[in-house]
Order: sequence, then structure tokens, then C-alpha cells
Amino acid sequence: MRSRARWEDAFKIQKRHLGKHLSDIDSNLSFDSFSLYLEDLEDSRSNRGLGRFLSRNVLDQIKELTGAIAYTFTDILAIIAEMITDLTDQLPLFEQYRSLFPTAYELEEPILELYFNYVGFCIDVVTFLRSKRWKANLRRQPIMNGIPFDRNFRFQGREAVLDDLHKVLRPNDGVVGKSGQKSCVIHGIGGVGKTQVALEYTYRYREDYSRIFWVRAETGVELSTSFASFARSLVPDSAVFYQLTNVKQVRDWMVQNDRWLLIFDNADAVDLDLSLYWPPSCHGEIIVTTQRRDFRHWAVNDIHLDTFDEDVGAQLILDIIDDTSQTHSKETIETARNISIELGGLPRLISHIAGYIEGTKASLNAILSSLQQPSAFKRIWAFDSTTSTNFQYNHSMAKVWELALDALQPEALRMLHLMAMLNADEVNEDLLFGDWQDSDLDFLSEYRCFEFNELRKSLIDRHLVTATMDTNSTKLSMHRVLEKHLLQQIDDAGADELGLVFKRAVVMIRLQFPQADELQTPNSMAWVECEKCLPHVMSLRTIYQQWSPKVKPTYDFATLLADTATNYMWERGLTSEALEILTTGEQVCNDLSQLEDIKPVYADICAIAGSVHEENGLSGRAAALEACEKALKLRQERVRALEDNGQTDTVNGELQLANAWNDVGVVKLSYGDFEAALSCFLESQNLKQRHKTEQEMPWHYGELYKNLALTKLYQGDIIEAEEDARRSCDLCSSGRSKKDASVQTARSILGIVLMNVKKTEKALELLKGVYRARKDLLGETNFHTKDSLYLVAELYRFRGKMDKAESNLRLALNQCEFSWGDESVARARYHLALVINTIPDKLNTERELEAKALVDKARETRKRVAPSYKDVLSPEEEFQCFEFMNSITAGRWIGQSR
Repeated sequence: MRSRARWEDAFKIQKRHLGKHLSDIDSNLSFDSFSLYLEDLEDSRSNRGLGRFLSRNVLDQIKELTGAIAYTFTDILAIIAEMITDLTDQLPLFEQYRSLFPTAYELEEPILELYFNYVGFCIDVVTFLRSKRWKANLRRQPIMNGIPFDRNFRFQGREAVLDDLHKVLRPNDGVVGKSGQKSCVIHGIGGVGKTQVALEYTYRYREDYSRIFWVRAETGVELSTSFASFARSLVPDSAVFYQLTNVKQVRDWMVQNDRWLLIFDNADAVDLDLSLYWPPSCHGEIIVTTQRRDFRHWAVNDIHLDTFDEDVGAQLILDIIDDTSQTHSKETIETARNISIELGGLPRLISHIAGYIEGTKASLNAILSSLQQPSAFKRIWAFDSTTSTNFQYNHSMAKVWELALDALQPEALRMLHLMAMLNADEVNEDLLFGDWQDSDLDFLSEYRCFEFNELRKSLIDRHLVTATMDTNSTKLSMHRVLEKHLLQQIDDAGADELGLVFKRAVVMIRLQFPQADELQTPNSMAWVECEKCLPHVMSLRTIYQQWSPKVKPTYDFATLLADTATNYMWERGLTSEALEILTTGEQVCNDLSQLEDIKPVYADICAIAGSVHEENGLSGRAAALEACEKALKLRQERVRALEDNGQTDTVNGELQLANAWNDVGVVKLSYGDFEAALSCFLESQNLKQRHKTEQEMPWHYGELYKNLALTKLYQGDIIEAEEDARRSCDLCSSGRSKKDASVQTARSILGIVLMNVKKTEKALELLKGVYRARKDLLGETNFHTKDSLYLVAELYRFRGKMDKAESNLRLALNQCEFSWGDESVARARYHLALVINTIPDKLNTERELEAKALVDKARETRKRVAPSYKDVLSPEEEFQCFEFMNSITAGRWIGQSR
């Protein structure tokens, strides 16, 4: 037997989503007329298409909309019949289970959702088969990328907004892709339901698109990783590690294809720039959701999403807490209206409080009374009338969080506290489970998965988290306002609770983030795993900065920051991001200076910081030398401390000291002090040879010979310079993929050496190969890739092939602002001007003016970065100045070789 109340309520909810299709539902399909309707049709069962797929006892069981669909539409597919049969067989069982537990109110919601989806499926079949476009629609099912949530079956109150959005995006009678690209920004205060509107629009009109892309747009990292995921779906054979290349591939696909919808969700950051990700197409449709009103300029149109009025808010409350009632008393409606007003009309909060009421069966009056007791709650955020969307909401929001959180078990609350420390938009449950030493985390042990399921359910039931599942994992997310509230709540608990929770969160991410090699040997194979944890590392860093000194630094946090900069950011050439992480890492190490074990970590951070600064060119060279010398000092102090205690350092400790000497030598070499550099390199070589052979640690010896090769160029020993460069290349390639980033560095240095010893043809072929490999691995705009392209152009210039030199220099300068340093851009501009002025048959007034402008811009940078040089230089002096401004590993003409 089926439930009339549940059936009719589910049918009522479904009707809200039908819109213009409401008239397509036959009145004969009502609950009371099912039996009579089916009796009239049974005689023709055996000859009516789907009827022959359904057995008579199935018809006897359902006597409902299912049968009507089966008999009315003869060409429905057999698979639909099987699905309906399976679903129908199960409904009576659920009713029986419910009757066995009459007081188990928590069963109501999932059973209602089952009915909702079941009835919705039946209605979809009706509207689908009655549509003239159904055959076409079978061929036009969209591929949906990145959609974070299932359709919200409680969605309501936004029909006018959806109609307006539809008119904005589809003004041409529903014809997609005509009359240019359409876009709309949906803006409003947090919790007002912007994401839900975009989500409902996506599901409601999904049949009109071949591809739908949902982008989490809160940070640049999330934007990049979303587009990387799209690239792997669209062009799986061409997707690369470097994110900007993935972005370009997706944008190119959008330019070349139509019938797509792109959603940028939660684009709220002040410094967020969507221009890199916005497809430059004459078709397609784009939605942006944001809390920022000033982001309206991103799109042609905008919709300000306001809060629910009290009537709509009251209806949402009543639908959630008592979905079986057709009418409510005036008193009940008025109380619900007052609750909606108290909550500021925010749909997110109304849903939270209604879920709490439904779950606890608390009375509306009791809830309203609690919400209206100012002494019971602390106002967390100050109201600013200049930025508010015309009503106070923070006070009510805090109340809602407290009501829901107070009902949780302690373990569930601890889990929320941990999530608040992480990037709470997407926390993979695998991060939470482990063999934790902390007894307070015992509930997250792997052997307690069943109990965890109950905790998850309690959080979902109260709308505190959202769970999404894929094939391999479950991901949890929470509202950002709740995240802020939880942090404040933890702080209010006192007794260093904030620091304790932070420490636990760090331990969790530390366990998952790949550990860097003790000698900081590059490992590009770890990049994918690093990307999974990177948003959480960035979140922890933000919390540390915002809540220090309440949040205490830990050894694990220091190593996590060091490994993030080493294993991922430095190796990928993300210099600005790496320096931010390293700066925080240095602060952490200074705060932990009383720990003897922190010195090696501090030295690691200084070593990587030195390498990052050195790659920036002259503007970062002094900082690079300071950082590398600091790392060397820390290594030496550790050795002396051990010797004073009658101990000897470990082999790796000695090798770390060797690497520190090497790093100082590199910066000295960039300054042109090759004698001091050579002394450092020989000290490094001596330490390495005491403990390891070239076969035991080939990459580190390869790094040494690379630097010795450059030093010998300065000494004028071109034969040994080439020999050492080739030896370096062989060692750095040992046991590594030919496309490995560190292998390309060694090959690049060999090319630079060959260039300086006048073997320019071999150098050109080698450096062209490095450029191609770096482009594939790191992306076209990565500064390593541009360095290689510049060297290719410079060799064409040296060999007199000016047309090729010009085209390659122009390509290198294209999009140079994304990652190429000022020194590199200035040198490329200066050399492009040289090339333009060296092609007399093309020289005209326009090109002369362009060359002059290029030189002027280059000189502006030179005077700013290298003020110690005199303003007016000879051509030879100016040429050498631009070479000196750039990193030694970026490539230089050494001496007079040009």
C-alpha cells in the first residue's frame, strides 16, 4: 500500500517545477482516479507497446501514475519500464518499515524524498514523451562538469528570478548561441541563495546545452584546478600540469563549440580576475554568482537577488517541517512569518532552522522565543549599513548556527571544527580518517566508519554540511558563514582550544601532503597529490595569519609550509605564491626558534626562498644571497652543536650542508663573482665526495657540474665547461623521465654553454627541444618556458635569422605579465628593438617608433632595477647590463660572446 498524503505532497512539490509543462499532466493521473483509469486501459495491455513489458501482477500492485504512463505511451523504452517496476515494488516495503517505527520521525524526510524522486521520474516520462522534441533531446543530453550538488527538491520562491535569468540568457525564443555571448551576474548577500538559483537553472534547462561547466571561483587555485579538470574531460590527451595551458585549451574549446553554459560560482575575492578564464567567444552563456555588487561589470546583465519576503520564508519553513498538511492555522503561519523575519529572510538560514525544527519536533513558538532572547546569543559580526543589502542578518545567522550546533553530539561538533580550519568548500572524507594519536580524534579512526556515518547524517539532517559523492570518495562542504562562526565559537571556548584544533587540522593535512625529499631533490611526480591538499594548506596559512598568536605554530606546520613551497610551488615556477608560503614559514620557524629540531626546517625554507629570489633576477638577488647564507649558517650551527656534544652529523645532514654551499655559489655566480662561486662549489663537491658517489646521488652531482660548467665559462675554459655541462645533463637525467622539469633545467644549461662556446647550431636544436618540453609540461606562459623561448630567439638573432628571431621574441612577450619577471621582459624588449633595427628592408616609421618605445620601456626597468649603472651607457655596456640583470640560469652571453 502507498501513502496518499506522501504521494499527493510529492506530487504538489513536483508541480512547482513543471512551469509551462503543468498542463501536460493529464487529470486522469490524480491519486483517486488511478485505479479506474487503469481498468479502462487493461484490455489493451498486450497490444500497447510498453504494456507487453509489464506483468499483470505489477499492474495490480501499482494502480497509480506508473500504469497510466505505461498504457498511454506505447513507444516508451523497455528500460524505463524496468526502472518503474523496480521502484514500485519497493514502495510498499518502505511503508511497512515506517509503520513498524511510528515514532521514528527521522524516517519521514528520506521517505518523502523517495516519493518525490519517484513521482518526479514518472512526471518526467510524461512530459518527455509529450514533448515534440523528445527524440532530439535523446541526442542532446548534456555533459555536466563540476556540478557540486544534486538538484534541491526543496527549491522554491524564485520562479520570477529564474524567468528573468532565462530571458536574459535566452532572449531569442530559446535559440541557444545566437546574437552573441550572453552573461549575467547574480549578486547578493551571503546565504541569499545565489548558488541555488544557478543550480536550479542548470538542472531546469540542462537539455538546451551540450556541455555545462561549473567552476568554483573563490580563489585562483580553485579556478585553475576547475579548468584543469575540464581540460582533462575535453582534451584528455592534451591536458598538462601547467594550469594556464589548461585554461587556454578550455577557452579555445569554447570558442570552437557552441551550446555550452559556464557558471562561475562564489566569485567573491577582492582581487579575483576572471578575464583569464572568460571565453572570448561570440556564443555561449555565462552565469556568475557573487556577494560583491561591484562585480556586475563582468557581465552584460545582472540580477540582484534579494531575501525572501516573510510569506515566502514562512512557506519554506512550513513545507519542511510539516509537508503533509494542506492548510495551516493563522497562528502557525504568523509564527512562521515572524521566524522568517527574525532570520532576515535568508533562504540558507531559513532552511537550517526549519531542518532543526523538523528534526527535533520543537514548536514554532519555542524556536521564535529562543531567537528573540538577545542574552542567549553573542553578536559576532558588527553590522555595517554601508555595505549591507538593506537588512541586518549577522545577528540572526549566529542564532541559527547556535541552535543547530547545540543539538550535535560532541564528536560531530569536533568534526565541524576541523572542517572550519580547512577549505570547507570541499573536504574529502579521506582526509579526516586516520590512525590518530589524539584520543579526541578516536571517532575518526578507520575502524569506526559506521559511527562516522551517523555523525555525517546528523550534520546533513541539520543542513550544516552538504555531502557529494563520486565513484571513489565522499566530499563534505559547509557554508562560509558557518565556518567563520565556528572559528569564533572555538575561540570563545578559551583554554587554547583554537590552537588545539588548528594543530589537529595541520596533522591531518601533513599526513596527506607528500613529504619533500630530505635533500630537496625535485619530484614532479608528486604534483597531483600536492594539488589535492593545496587549498587546505592555503586555508591553514590564512588562519595562522589571522588568528596568531592564539593559534600557535607547530613543527608539523613548518614542515608542511616548507614542503608546499618545495614539492610544488618552486618546482612549478610559482614564484609569488611560493614566496608567500615561505614568508609564513619563516615566521613559524622564528616563533619556534627554541626548538633545536626546527633549524633544519628553517634552513630548508631559507634554501628554497634563496632559489626563488635568485630566479627573479637582479631585483631578488640580494634577498637570495641573504637567504642562502642564512641557510648555510643554520646548517653550520647544527654541525657545531653536534660536535660540541661529542656527536657527528648524519650523512644527509652533511649533504644538506653541501647543498647550502652550492646554493650560495649560484647567487655569487649570478653576481659575476666566479672566484667566490668556485670556492663554494668546490666545498660542496668535497662534502659530497666524502659520503656519496655520483651513482648514488646522480641528480645532486649533476647540479654541481652544471654550476661548475657556468663557472668555467667565466674563466674562459670552454672545453671543460662543455664537458661539465654534458656530464651534468647525463647525471640529472639518470633514472628520470625525459620530460621531467629538472631534466629540462640541465638540458637548458647545456644549451647555454654551447651557445657561449659558439656551437650555436647544436645549442639551437637543444634549446628548441627544451622549449617544447617545458611548454607541454609547464605551459606556454610559465617563466621557465619563456626563458627557453627567449634563448631560441636570441640564437636566431645571433645566426642572422632576424625574421625568426623577431617572431619568437614577440611570442615570448605575449602574455608576459602573467609570470615573466621584469628583468626578463626588459631584456626581451631591448633585443626585439635590436632585431627590428637590424632588418633594413622592413624598417619604416612605424617600426622605428615601435623599436624606440621598446627601448624606452626596457630602460625604465633598467634604471629602476639597476640604479647603480649610469644613465647613459654605450651599446656594449647596455647589452651587458641587461644580461647581468637576469638570472644566470635564465641564460646569458658571458663575456664578449654575442
